[in-house]
Amino acid sequence: MRLQIQQLKKEVSHLRAFVNGKSENLDNANLASSIPASPRPFKWECPPGSFSPLSSDKRMSQKKDYEVALVGAFKREREKEATLQALTAENQAAMQLIHRSCNRN
Repeated sequence: MRLQIQQLKKEVSHLRAFVNGKSENLDNANLASSIPASPRPFKWECPPGSFSPLSSDKRMSQKKDYEVALVGAFKREREKEATLQALTAENQAAMQLIHRSCNRN
């Protein structure tokens, strides 16, 4: 469970860096192999500095796709943390019951 949370945090970090335009520093092959649901890397089709309305729309669409993936990663991370907290609380309650039953004997 903790390993999955760490992987989700890593995915969120990589997606944040990508959305902020720092995609050249990412190890996308490593990210994609460790997290099967992560978005795949892509290559810019236009050389740097050449902008057209079509390429701008395409970049905005890709950015929105990654934002959706980022939101999904945040939701999964929150769900995993909530599950971990619930399991921890359940474990503590079980330990208290054990201690009570041992103290009665």
